[in-house]
Amino acid sequence: MLRAAAALTLALLVPAISMGQQVPARYYGQQEGLGNLAVTAMAQSPDGYLWLGTENGLYRHNGTSFQRYAQREGLGEVQVTGVTVDHEGHVWVSNYSNLYLETGGRLRPVLRDDGRKINMWPSQNMSIAPDGTRYLITGQRIYTLTLRDGKTEVRPVYSEERVAQNMALARVSGVLAEAGGALWFGCDGALCHQGADGLTVWGPAQGVPKEDWRAFLRDRGGQLWVRGDRHIIALPAGAQRFVDRTLPGMFRQEPLRPVLAEDRQGRVLSNADDGVIRWSQDHWEHYGAANGLRSAGGVTALQFDADGGLWLGSRGLGLVNWRGYGNWENWTTAQGLPNDVVLSFVHAADGVLYTGTRSGLARLPPGARQFAPVATGLPPLRWSSLALDGDGQIWGATFSGVLARLARDGRARIHAQDLTGVTSLLVDRQQRLWLSTYDGVAVSGTGDGRQPVRAPEGLTQSKGNDATASLSQCQAPDGSLWFLKMNQLLQLDSTGWHSHVAIPDGDAELSVMSCAADGALWLSDTRGRLWRATVGAAGVQFKAVDSPLLAGASIVGLLEDRRGWLWVATDAGVAIWNRAHWRFFNQDDGLVWNDTNGQGFYEATDGSMWIATSNGASHVLHPELLFAPRQLSVRIETARRGAEPLAPDRQWQLPWANAPLELELASLHAQNRGALRFHYRLAGLENDWAVTATPHLRYATLPPGDYQFEYYASNDYSHSRSPVQTHAVSILPPWWRTWPFYLLCAALGALLLALAYRLRVRHLLKRQLHTEQLVRERTRELEQSREQLRQRALRDSLTGAWNRGAILELVEHALAQALAQRQPLLLVLLDLDYFKRINDNYGHAAGDAVLRETVARLSAAVRQSDAVGRYGGEEFLVLLPGLNQANGHGRVEELRHAIRHEPVRIDERQTLAVTGSFGAIAFDPQRPLSMAQLIELADQALYRAKENGRNRIEYAPAAA
Repeated sequence: MLRAAAALTLALLVPAISMGQQVPARYYGQQEGLGNLAVTAMAQSPDGYLWLGTENGLYRHNGTSFQRYAQREGLGEVQVTGVTVDHEGHVWVSNYSNLYLETGGRLRPVLRDDGRKINMWPSQNMSIAPDGTRYLITGQRIYTLTLRDGKTEVRPVYSEERVAQNMALARVSGVLAEAGGALWFGCDGALCHQGADGLTVWGPAQGVPKEDWRAFLRDRGGQLWVRGDRHIIALPAGAQRFVDRTLPGMFRQEPLRPVLAEDRQGRVLSNADDGVIRWSQDHWEHYGAANGLRSAGGVTALQFDADGGLWLGSRGLGLVNWRGYGNWENWTTAQGLPNDVVLSFVHAADGVLYTGTRSGLARLPPGARQFAPVATGLPPLRWSSLALDGDGQIWGATFSGVLARLARDGRARIHAQDLTGVTSLLVDRQQRLWLSTYDGVAVSGTGDGRQPVRAPEGLTQSKGNDATASLSQCQAPDGSLWFLKMNQLLQLDSTGWHSHVAIPDGDAELSVMSCAADGALWLSDTRGRLWRATVGAAGVQFKAVDSPLLAGASIVGLLEDRRGWLWVATDAGVAIWNRAHWRFFNQDDGLVWNDTNGQGFYEATDGSMWIATSNGASHVLHPELLFAPRQLSVRIETARRGAEPLAPDRQWQLPWANAPLELELASLHAQNRGALRFHYRLAGLENDWAVTATPHLRYATLPPGDYQFEYYASNDYSHSRSPVQTHAVSILPPWWRTWPFYLLCAALGALLLALAYRLRVRHLLKRQLHTEQLVRERTRELEQSREQLRQRALRDSLTGAWNRGAILELVEHALAQALAQRQPLLLVLLDLDYFKRINDNYGHAAGDAVLRETVARLSAAVRQSDAVGRYGGEEFLVLLPGLNQANGHGRVEELRHAIRHEPVRIDERQTLAVTGSFGAIAFDPQRPLSMAQLIELADQALYRAKENGRNRIEYAPAAA
């Protein structure tokens, strides 16, 4: 009975929990390098790194991956109990055995002044005062920690005599340091306050239950929040008694490390058994498994980053990022929607939001955190469009052709049900209800009387199979109505109906339309292109609206809001243009699903925006925050030259070595990481910027010199970029390219020259004749060697024939000579028949033997003035100067006979019959052709010889 009474009293003190939205959580675990998924503590350093304590080491998160700190980096016991960052950016890490200071990638143990270790248990065991003074708890006592010139001093706040006088000081459980040296801390189940008036103990008489108080927070309103394992209490500013703010039923399981945090809106968050609770004005909101927030063994840490994003540490699922926290709310079937496929929205006059889904309607009253189904009395329908008329009546239409009006009790009164399918509704200023249907445009009245749905007067539309669907409709500021039917725009103004042909470019059809405040139209086509159209005397004028963020996307919805911003719904997210910049948002930012759906957008009366997707609805609470400036930062995280690590914060002056320079960049921002790009170049080596999405860079062996490594980060989705950073790199020359070595070489050279000169003078006469003889002999050897090298360069290594380059040079020279002397010339291109069979059946050694024998036979059959060259493979080019087709035919026939007259021996036992096909062309100086033309004609003749049976000669016809 007592427990029941206590629970009832607590329930009266703290308002009942209000169910929240669907949490768009992103989980980071072992795939990203977080080896242990039981997070115990978390903090963010000023440079943007998230530091995570786990049950198996400390991890540093750079937005993409994790770096582990364990025994190798100096951490003794790997289970971390606390992580704190002080005002100077120092990272302090604690475990059950000791306290450590992170310095240059190492964890240095910190000892008390008496040499004993500083063991620290999971709680708010370290607090930094506004003046930078560090307070810590170890051995259930409070100490100050001073860091000067890399040396630490740890001294007790209270002396042993003071502790003996007040034993509450011997059992301290958590601490909060405030201005002026004031302290709040848990002391033997009570709360102690050290202030200007001395030490005060707060207990049950001041609203403090007996408990170990382990977490503290002073919010921006001056209210003090204190958390233990079972209770949360708060002391309003100026009050003398704490208020119990414990949420019933939230702290029943094994106690977690209690944490408190405050968001940018001044709301206080804490951890519960299965998620997160948030104090909103006068009640708690709970976010747990029902909201899509999984935390396994519970949430153990809360951390807001510099951009206002919320990070959660979980005991079993690693690091969790609540994407879009504070500005994006998401709603799915878990929050009462009949179906996750959302199609339409409308606000009733009483502020209730009605949402059309694939399986029915739902309503969300103002301030409610759960949708309720609307009992329309109809079977589940796909409510494609909703509209509100001037009398506050809600109209709804479905893809199946039902048009209905919702009564006050939510039941639907059918207005029409035989339509071909309604895609959108519009109530104009005259309170006419316009329908875009699969059969075109229709209209009805909005009064209580039953008015039929009819074709608009004065508008001619095709019917039946020839009907054209009306895709979109909107009302311009001047009151005129616009309807889109594929590539036709229909306009209804005070003078009647007007039809405009609308074909912006190519064969794409228009698909979506929205009216702009200045009377223009926003349009998109089936190729995903965006257009701005104006209508005048010259017809429809289209202007393309270019955005690289829309490349490749399919546009499904357009809306210009009251600010004049253009919202574009696509199958990959939402793009927004504020007339100056584009921004793009998807699931990485908090959008419930990338594939937008239905009518796309609905602007609420408070300026917030609802977005329909195929997996729920998103609500942007403060659209103006979407364009808040974001300053990207980028840094060199690690650098290495071969196996040698380099300090990223120092200039690199490196000796020359045959080793690559490897760099890793980091941009410590969680939003829009899919669009993050790194730009870099090494000035002095390259002029152009390289762009990559991967921050791992590698430069091969660098030549000696001075360089500047320049780099910056950009993000097209958030339209932001970091300042260009530079890092000096110097590569020293090798020892053999230094000035001392050059001087040494010069001195040795001078010495050798002097010595040689003296020897030469001394033996000049004696060796003169001998030297001249040697010179003559050496000259002959060089000339012979030069000739051999020249011949080797011009000859085919296998056959000894002229190689391709040499034979073509000979032909070119012979053509010039023949043209100058008006002499004929015969050019023959021959190919060995079925040579591939020889290689395939007998091997390449046999093929080589055939090629060598062929050249030998051709060389024996030609004149000294003729030339035989290997044109390629088994093709040969034969040059016969002074001959034409009439007097050279016999010579060509001799060449053919020389190849085939007897088989070629390929080894001791085997011979092969070999034939060749010939294509010949006669050069006529009266009608000269170029070498390329002659070879082409000879090749064509060779082709005919092969087609006509091989082992024959074909001549190219004479030039016309």
